[in-house]
Amino acid sequence: MQTRTPSLNWTFRLLSVACCFLACCSAASRAEDAFRSDPDWIAAQEADGAQAVERLAQVSRKFPAEPLVWYRLGRAQYGVEDWTAALASFDKALELGHDRAEAQTRRGQCLAKLKRHPEAEKAYREALDKDPDSVTAEFGLAAALYNQAQPTAALPRFEALARRQDDWGAAAQEFLAFCLYDTKEYARAAEVWEALVTLQPEDTYRRWMLAKALFKAKRYEEALEQSRYVAEHDAGRGEAARYYVGASLEGLGRTREAEEAYAAVGKGDSEWQRAARSAASALAGKPFRLMLDVLEGYDTGVITTGDDNSVTGKQDYFTQLYALAEGRVLRTDALHLWLGGEHFGLHYPEVHDNDYFEDAASLALLFPKVGPFQELRLRYTFRYAQLDYQCYEREHALEMSAQYKEGADKVRFGLRVGDSDFFRLARGLSGTKASFFWDYRRQLPLWDHELRLRGNVDYRWSEASASKRFSQRVRLAYRAQLWRALYGKLEAVYRRDDYPSTQEVLGGVPAQHRTDHRLLGEVRFDYEVWKHFSFNWGYTYESQDSRRETKEYGRHQVDAGFTFSF
Repeated sequence: MQTRTPSLNWTFRLLSVACCFLACCSAASRAEDAFRSDPDWIAAQEADGAQAVERLAQVSRKFPAEPLVWYRLGRAQYGVEDWTAALASFDKALELGHDRAEAQTRRGQCLAKLKRHPEAEKAYREALDKDPDSVTAEFGLAAALYNQAQPTAALPRFEALARRQDDWGAAAQEFLAFCLYDTKEYARAAEVWEALVTLQPEDTYRRWMLAKALFKAKRYEEALEQSRYVAEHDAGRGEAARYYVGASLEGLGRTREAEEAYAAVGKGDSEWQRAARSAASALAGKPFRLMLDVLEGYDTGVITTGDDNSVTGKQDYFTQLYALAEGRVLRTDALHLWLGGEHFGLHYPEVHDNDYFEDAASLALLFPKVGPFQELRLRYTFRYAQLDYQCYEREHALEMSAQYKEGADKVRFGLRVGDSDFFRLARGLSGTKASFFWDYRRQLPLWDHELRLRGNVDYRWSEASASKRFSQRVRLAYRAQLWRALYGKLEAVYRRDDYPSTQEVLGGVPAQHRTDHRLLGEVRFDYEVWKHFSFNWGYTYESQDSRRETKEYGRHQVDAGFTFSF
């Protein structure tokens, strides 16, 4: 059998290719040796700062295709805080094929310094795709998320980094405290800041952040201690710390000391000085208040009576007057005593009936900062009313209420008991009555928008069956600022009354209950002409449906008011 041997030509070709490959490798090795042996490169290894940048820039001009040269140049430029030039050098190193994880991490650091945080986040994520174990990239990504106001996303990353027993873990602790504070986990934030203060007790910045976290966690006594330390040892944060001294004292219910602390902030026009004056004014309140309000308007609409389906037109002009005078006659940390008087009048000049006038005198005891409540209030009121210039009602009432406030939410609830006499029928109606009420308000995260839900349950009892009544009412309202001084309001009301009719006493047919449904829409223009004087125009549409009749009408009104507090 004959065997075939490779052709000599093919043998020579293979040898030629091998020689070329070895020649290329040798050339590449010589080129690499050339830039590593370059005097500027060697000098750059020993230099730092601007001198290193200058040397490496010369090497990059001699060897523009070397990725390591551009990477080292970027590091030197980063060291002299030339973030833009460093970013361009790292981009060039990436283009020439330098290690992507390392270069992208450096790019992220430059972008973070330039406050281009979304791009920094992208660079760090690309670095982690190439090297998931890169602690530098992980820390940078968490910081980029935090700097984009995403503390919730950054929090778990900093929590994991903070568990490390190295410099990265120590650096992550501070960022972790920031994230916890921004996500309103104030108690945990205070714990982290306490640990950091223990490591560096003389660091006033850490004590300042601890004071704020303790205050938010309602640990007022400890917040007071830290705020006083910062006020004494850190001149740069002295105003802010003195403000928090006042706020902590206010939280503890030590109002007189709080006012003195607010006064110590100063009388200038800085942000903290203005805030301290505002807080002191709100804390002290105005001891006297006078109010006078005059309203002119008219109602138009129709009333449909269910019994005979009759329709009655309605157009009533009216004048309304309200006056108030009240003053605080006693003030201590534990008790405020107020005295006041009110007058209300409603006059229909064309109808010549249904004119209504009411006068009231009141005495109120206010107990600030009692337990979890912002205030407790005890109020006695004597009220006397006239209808068509004849005695209509006389009432003595005692009201006990509590108010709780947390952030944008405010709740007030209480009990009102009283005794009243009505003189509107052939025989008078009288009896004791009690009412439980609650009022919830939430300031929505919009400019001057509020949601309000109110309800009450009333019961009147007496020996006369005509005086007995059980009432329930719920109101839901949404008020919004539509544009500058233009406001809108939408309110829905449900009311149910259970009582024997007054006709039963007079021999008529009793009515067992009455249910009202009302939908009210309002547009109002409020304009403050002067500090104490305001002008309002409003239009209200109301639809009311009850067992006996249906009402649908609109109300136009012009209102001028004067309020003066001193």
